[in-house]
Amino acid sequence: MLSLTNNQSSIEKQWIVFRDTVHKTALEHLRPTTRRNQDWFDENDEKIQLLLAEKRPLHRAYQDDPLSTSKRNVFVSVRSTVQKRLREMQDAWLSAKADEIQGYADREDYKRFYDALSSVYGPQSSGTSPLLDASGRKLLTEKMQILER
Repeated sequence: MLSLTNNQSSIEKQWIVFRDTVHKTALEHLRPTTRRNQDWFDENDEKIQLLLAEKRPLHRAYQDDPLSTSKRNVFVSVRSTVQKRLREMQDAWLSAKADEIQGYADREDYKRFYDALSSVYGPQSSGTSPLLDASGRKLLTEKMQILER
């Protein structure tokens, strides 16, 4: 029985080392994905996580005892406060971005103006979407055919 316990702990240690090595190597070589456009949510992620951490236990307590009006009232109050703070964060971020873009326009710095716009809205989709012809039988893929339609 003792050797079985030692083997299990040894296997657990080996698994942890293997798991951590694979994770570290994957992060080094693959890197996490990054967005092309900016988002208010990303810039305020730590603050948002703190707000959600405040709300989660209250939500869990309310779910465990759904008949309790006091737990429900506390949860609803905190939820509305969190939503209000999130809206304020989003509004502040959008306002700051709008001021930045307006500053570029006022200085006639059009390269930064368009770069800032595309960073907020993301890249434009390229190409065209296929379209059916007038009879609805043939799929039009050529740009001129689509424009004529």
